[in-house]
Amino acid sequence: MVRKANKTKQAARRTKPTVLFVGEGKTEVAFIKHLKLLYQIDRNPPVRVDTQDGHDAGQILRTALKRSDIEERDAFVCLFDLDKALPKGDLIKAKRKKFVLIGAEPCIEGFMLDILEETRPHSTRDCKNKMHPMLGGKETNLNSYGIFTKALLEQRRKTLPVLERILRLIETGKK
Repeated sequence: MVRKANKTKQAARRTKPTVLFVGEGKTEVAFIKHLKLLYQIDRNPPVRVDTQDGHDAGQILRTALKRSDIEERDAFVCLFDLDKALPKGDLIKAKRKKFVLIGAEPCIEGFMLDILEETRPHSTRDCKNKMHPMLGGKETNLNSYGIFTKALLEQRRKTLPVLERILRLIETGKK
């Protein structure tokens, strides 16, 4: 004998918030994944990190815009370097879709230097040259970011609004 399910008594399923970070390169992916390890308990909310493998900020926005047409997420986060201007048309579309746009001055390495309270050079190249030797390995390796401890991040999130926003997205999945 087969038991019939009583559809009227089934509880409504609650969906978990989901977040997609899209960054310019593999350094952003490794850094955000390091933050996920420190700030995500039981992988909740689901945070996915994707990269454009070194393409410009415009390509990041275009990729996220395409993904938003086929994927449902609570937040699409575009993490890009501010060393080059964003294309206005793509920027307008991203704002219309309520993307979270986070710029790093002048690049992700400059942002990391800010977290470490190190003097940030003006050029992207100089920021990379200063930051990469401070890491515990290759900048694309998730395990290289041990210098960014939870204690340091907790202290610095109070004074760096961009860091606070990234960590809040990872912790809660909410904008």
